[in-house]
Amino acid sequence: MFYRFLYITWRIFWSSILVLLATVILFAGGIFLMLQTEPARDYLTERAETWFNNNFEGTLHIGEIGGFLPLQMELRDVVLEHEDRTIVTVDNLRLQVDLFALLRSSLVINDLALQNPTAYLRTDEQGGYTLANVFNRIPDQRKPESRQDTSQRVSFTRPFRSLEIFAPFVQVENGTLHLENLPNGTQSRYLSEPFRVEQIHTEMFLEISREQRYLDISYLTVLLEDLDHREFTLSGQIYNDSRYLEFNVMRMRLGSSHLDWNMEFDGINLFNAELTRQFREASWSVNLLEAFLAPEELAFTGANLPPGLPGLVTSFDASGSDTEMIIRNAGLHAGDTGFRFDASLENFYDPANLIYKMDFRDIQLHDSDLAEFIPKITDIPFRDWQAVSTIGSVRGNTDTLYVDLDMELPEGSLKAGGTLDLAPPLALELSLYGNDINPAAWKGFESIPGQVNTEMILIAENLLNGWINAHIPGRGPL
Repeated sequence: MFYRFLYITWRIFWSSILVLLATVILFAGGIFLMLQTEPARDYLTERAETWFNNNFEGTLHIGEIGGFLPLQMELRDVVLEHEDRTIVTVDNLRLQVDLFALLRSSLVINDLALQNPTAYLRTDEQGGYTLANVFNRIPDQRKPESRQDTSQRVSFTRPFRSLEIFAPFVQVENGTLHLENLPNGTQSRYLSEPFRVEQIHTEMFLEISREQRYLDISYLTVLLEDLDHREFTLSGQIYNDSRYLEFNVMRMRLGSSHLDWNMEFDGINLFNAELTRQFREASWSVNLLEAFLAPEELAFTGANLPPGLPGLVTSFDASGSDTEMIIRNAGLHAGDTGFRFDASLENFYDPANLIYKMDFRDIQLHDSDLAEFIPKITDIPFRDWQAVSTIGSVRGNTDTLYVDLDMELPEGSLKAGGTLDLAPPLALELSLYGNDINPAAWKGFESIPGQVNTEMILIAENLLNGWINAHIPGRGPL
């Protein structure tokens, strides 16, 4: 009797489980089929727009929602606006949403693909970018009554607690970016306003949450209309939280030029307003591993370049804040000619108290390179500049410039030091000291043997009038 009772109970239990499971499957299937209907998609469109518009300063418009809901969603004719100005348009946006996150009232996007997006990046009066302003959250006390009432009218529309994007695969096809109303100092007479970037194609990993933003760019290619339609490519990693903004393993290519670098800012939150002020006040460090600037790209700076310039190669480590900048182990070379240097700059936001210093070393001079930069140097008989070793320093402020120079010649040495008053009438005092100089050791001067020890002082009380007085100690003025 007991076993029969246990058997019946067991059958009832499993029958109940199967009925419950079938009910859940039928209910889920009904919801799934309902989501494919036009009224349900219109409802989802309205809910998405309402939630975004009630919680962010931007305004979202969605033409229609399609796709295989809820596993995959396709938004068509998406428009983001800020203060009645269009900021972003997307013809087609495909995304996959985390269903379990939806049950927790959070929106988590797993994968994202955009076709033909267009963004308008502008700065406002406070120096903030309109694209960032779109995603600024609205505090409850600032929410307009009209927006709160809208959420009340849409049934079952409880706002999501958070917006998170965790997208292992983000793809952008044929994007366009317009840069308008750029901050002072960033515009150039060689770039149009607005500056247009088109044919943007990229694949990346994207994570956006309240705590951090992370972007791993596998590749990014764009076409720069204002730079003779040159192709620009980029790869690297960008990280930002409430304090740090990092650029890691960044590789940039433009035409024949390239830059490999890392950079970190302390005091930047991209989701906060007044980005211009944040960048001005933040401390930073940069490691430029190598940069090669080809002549064809340098030509866009408008500089009058020598026709045979082989291009510029540079590298350095630098750090700074709102009061000072320090450059360490920097190098600048063009062909076989170049030098290395360390430098510092203080109070650059206060010109009246500006202080600067540069110590240079390992100066290498090559005859053919110098002839490209200074054609008249060929008039000098000396033909062995690479045999000259030079170190020196330049320092000063807005009033006075100080220069010290030590040159090791093929035989002998030459030292120079002086000061220049930068205020009119530009007074100059320069001292030259030669020690055991043998002109015959220089190519081009073999016929002038001897040993020269000399000391000379050059004084100019008014360089604007071109008057210079040369004085040799012990012999008087020349």
